[in-house]
Amino acid sequence: MLKFVITRYIFYSFIALEIVIMPKLLSNELYGEFEYVKYLSSLLPLTLIGAHSGYMQKYYVNSIDSFNSLFVISIILLLFVGILSSVLLNNALYSISVLSIGLSFILEKKLLIENKYTHAILYKPLLSLLFVLITAIVSYIYSDFNSLFVMALSYILAITLILFFAIKNTVFKDIFETKLKNHLTIFISLVKHGFPLNLSTIIFAVFIFTDRFIINYYYNNDLPSYSLSFNFCQLVIVGLSSMNLITSTKIGENYRAHNKKSVKKILVKSITIFSILGFVCACILYTYNVYFTKFENILTYYFFSLSINGSFFIFGSVSSIIFYYGKQWRMSIIFLIIALLKILTLYILISFFNLTLYSILIKSIIFMNIFVAIGVYQLFKLLDE
Repeated sequence: MLKFVITRYIFYSFIALEIVIMPKLLSNELYGEFEYVKYLSSLLPLTLIGAHSGYMQKYYVNSIDSFNSLFVISIILLLFVGILSSVLLNNALYSISVLSIGLSFILEKKLLIENKYTHAILYKPLLSLLFVLITAIVSYIYSDFNSLFVMALSYILAITLILFFAIKNTVFKDIFETKLKNHLTIFISLVKHGFPLNLSTIIFAVFIFTDRFIINYYYNNDLPSYSLSFNFCQLVIVGLSSMNLITSTKIGENYRAHNKKSVKKILVKSITIFSILGFVCACILYTYNVYFTKFENILTYYFFSLSINGSFFIFGSVSSIIFYYGKQWRMSIIFLIIALLKILTLYILISFFNLTLYSILIKSIIFMNIFVAIGVYQLFKLLDE
């Protein structure tokens, strides 16, 4: 497991390269647009509603490999979502993004099951490398830069390479021997297993996107600074989530042995790691912005992003205990209610009041920390039972 985490961090260094190089290749305005479109594209494949996670759970719990059904129905669903997105967003290139990212989700799970860890985590680093290379080439050749064209081309090349590795490692076997109706029945069962596991992830993604959506439409001049600060924040989150991966595995080995004292110890360790990584990345971001780019209020937006994302992932270091006790539905519903309240509150405030962007982000921090506080309270209450 530790080897997997280290490999993951090495591979994700390519994402760090994307973060520091892309702002140099594009103007601030184009960079903000590129990051907005990229994040929106990454949300659309969440319409798989957890089937890919259900596949892994069913494999490990019931020793049933349902990959063929997952692959066939996912392709159909992703094509539908891609076409619908292209129509609603008025650009056919969205369908390529949806199909590529969605396929990467399900192929990653299959490759993990087959112990092909390196291949499983290759997609995102490879995509980042392609973003940089293709952006550099396109911006050099053409004066009219098209974010979606660059993304679509990058997605096609990335998923083609991942498919090559998947086929080479005999992921696909007898995939068309089962009737479509039977594939659909199995797929629905995967959703039933996986949806509870992914509900919080889906809610969190939408929770974060609402801020970017509001900035794009109401505070567009701040979008580039917010986008860069958010990306630097993700470097901290990669480190924290990597540690969470190890922690949740250890917790799962004997989750009933944990008490308030052990949970507090884990939380303190997570907060310490988060603080160190956050400070280091803040120093790097400050130096980077002073000598290489000139984004306004970059550190302010960075600390806003850290406050929103950090509390969620710090809680994530112990939230697996709630899952192991089978209480994840309760927390997911609480999170959904808080996210809806956040969206409704921001809509009302923006409609009737002239709020600053800082006010919007502070309210996001408040809502996220309300959820985390409730989560910690529920966890301690569960340990007392």
